[in-house]
Amino acid sequence: MQDQTGAAAGRYAVARVDNGHEHRLGIVSLDASGVMTVEEAEPAESAALARLVHRMNGQAMLQISVAPPPGSPRFAVASRPVARGEAEFIPAMQDDLLRYYSIRLSPL
Repeated sequence: MQDQTGAAAGRYAVARVDNGHEHRLGIVSLDASGVMTVEEAEPAESAALARLVHRMNGQAMLQISVAPPPGSPRFAVASRPVARGEAEFIPAMQDDLLRYYSIRLSPL
């Protein structure tokens, strides 16, 4: 479910999404392999943002959804691993953050 096509290294605003509203957490930078560094943090959110960055930087691999192989049963789902440093890693990380943590990374 990579809806963040074209995501690349750079600076990103970090916001928690809640009922369509965004609450700013801060700004991170991402290197080409998807390693995050906190550049700015809202004072009340600095600890939470640091934990999030630590958690995501600890992920060497993420899973992305792919089409099931031909002949798969109806409603089958499939995924494949994406290693840190692959082109799909940053979009996969953005998708995971939004899906599982309600956190949006938006390029600046």
